[in-house]
Amino acid sequence: MSKMKHWSLVTVALATCFACGLADIAFAKQGRGRGRGRNGNGQSSSGGRHGGSGGGASRVNERISLAVVDTTQVAPRKARLRIRRKKASRSELRLQVQDASPGFDLDVWFEDGAGAMVRVGALRESDDNDGDTSYSWRVRTQKGQALPFGVSDVADLSGRDFEVRRASDVVVQGTMPSLTAAPASVGKRADLRNPLSSSFPPAANSNDAVKAEIRVRRKRGDEQLKVEVEHLESGLALSLWIADTSGLMQRVADLAEESAGEYEVEIESEHEALPLGVDSLSELADRAIEVRTDTGEVVADGFVPRLGDESTSSASSGESDDDDDSADDHDGDDDDDSADDHDGDDSADDHDGDDDDDSADDDDADDDDDSADDDDDDSTDD
Repeated sequence: MSKMKHWSLVTVALATCFACGLADIAFAKQGRGRGRGRNGNGQSSSGGRHGGSGGGASRVNERISLAVVDTTQVAPRKARLRIRRKKASRSELRLQVQDASPGFDLDVWFEDGAGAMVRVGALRESDDNDGDTSYSWRVRTQKGQALPFGVSDVADLSGRDFEVRRASDVVVQGTMPSLTAAPASVGKRADLRNPLSSSFPPAANSNDAVKAEIRVRRKRGDEQLKVEVEHLESGLALSLWIADTSGLMQRVADLAEESAGEYEVEIESEHEALPLGVDSLSELADRAIEVRTDTGEVVADGFVPRLGDESTSSASSGESDDDDDSADDHDGDDDDDSADDHDGDDSADDHDGDDDDDSADDDDADDDDDSADDDDDDSTDD
């Protein structure tokens, strides 16, 4: 009898361990990438990826819930900001004001480097499938859309306040969380782009806003800096200005009109001296940059991308591809999605058809770590 009792106890113990193991696995799957906390500003924060194990130091994927201030006019039920960075020159900000009253003109305001609130964009109104009104604003650098103030990294906006306003009235407000900067792109091969900010009026016959970009490259010992501006009036005299070590803006080159309303300048170390007498474009990383007219008006402005040291192995680089990511949009097409997803409906964005917090969602509907996903084939780079 004692022997039978002994085996019964062993059987119960094994069954209990097996059940606990299954529960632990289920709990781990449920909790992966869904960690929640407070970002120090009273806002809920979810799913932050600031690098760490498996994600790579360049990856960020965060959502923060915003404080609703206007409870009587626009009166949204909720608002949130999504912040994503896949690699150094691929960042996204998406702000949504949901279940709100229709018919309002809403703008996005961000705190600049001096602490002043500056309008950086407008939200677009739309109705979802249930007839609820939402407003949204989205920028993606891989589409050539500049982050506020032309910063080269979402981390440069860390700690800054932002608001959605109706005229001068605040509708919702929040503060950017503290984000780790993307590592500089290092090694013998590197290619970085940064869209520049512009509020300059486009050509009268253009339906597009002015678009500007700075690109820095390193390849086989040669370094290149290229700035392009599009959708301008023809016949302008434009020049490129870069901040020196003291922060003063210095004129370094003139832009040529390559075709009607399209201007560019390219400086290549193989053929000419680099701006401001530097030996490498890595010395210009994070310097302010402007494109100006001959009367001093700023056409576009931003910052030089973070090109790192050539002698460091590219394996630790934040980005080192030579192809054009401007068309990457994860939807399998090659068109310009600059207006995509202004409908306030998240059903297609989260890949699961719901409106919950999908902080762990990648761009491929799986739940794994996509830090190596590139959407581009570098095997043919020359």
